[in-house]
Amino acid sequence: MGAMERQTLGAADGPKVDLSPSPRVPATTRRSRRPMWPWLVAAVAALLVAGWGGFTLQQQGAQLPGQASASDSPSSTLDVARVLITDEELRRPGALATITGWPIEARALRVHALIDERTFLVGPDDAATLVVIVPQPAGDDVTLPDEVDDLVSMLGYLRQASSQPAGMSQGAIDAIRSSGVFLEAEVVRVLS
Repeated sequence: MGAMERQTLGAADGPKVDLSPSPRVPATTRRSRRPMWPWLVAAVAALLVAGWGGFTLQQQGAQLPGQASASDSPSSTLDVARVLITDEELRRPGALATITGWPIEARALRVHALIDERTFLVGPDDAATLVVIVPQPAGDDVTLPDEVDDLVSMLGYLRQASSQPAGMSQGAIDAIRSSGVFLEAEVVRVLS
C-alpha cells in the first residue's frame, strides 16, 4: 500500500469501513458539542447573588455573633443563632473560652452556689461551673434563684473575665477570675 492510499476494512463484496484518520479535522482541534455560555451565565449569577447577600448585611449594620461592636452591648448584635450550653459543655475544660462573645442559651442548669443577689454559679459539680451575672437593672424577664439546687434556664452572652461589669462584689470578682469566663444573663427563669 502506498502512502496516499486509504486503509479500509471489510469483506471483498461487503461494506467498507474507513480506518484512517479524517483528513478534514485533526483530532487535537475537535471541540465539545456543548456550548459554554450556560455555565458562564450560571457562574456570574451565583457571584452576583453571593455578593448581594454580603452587601445587604453590611448596609443594614448587622453583626455576626462573636464580633466586637463599638458598644459591645447585647442589643447591638444580630442574633443569628444561640449556642446551647448544658452540663456536658461545662464538663469540657476550655470549651467555653472558644465561644466568648456569642449569644448563649443555657437550659436546665442546677444552681451550684449563690454568691450575691445578682451573681450565682451553675453546673453539675465544683469542677464544672459557670459564673452567671445579672446586670443591673434586671429586666422583667429575670427571676433570680433563691436556693442552691434550683434549676434555671437563661439567655445571655458569654464574656471574658477581663470585661466584667463595674460594681460587683469581691466574691463575684474572685469567681470570675478563677473561671476566666462568665455568662451575662439577660433572661433568667427558675424552673424548680
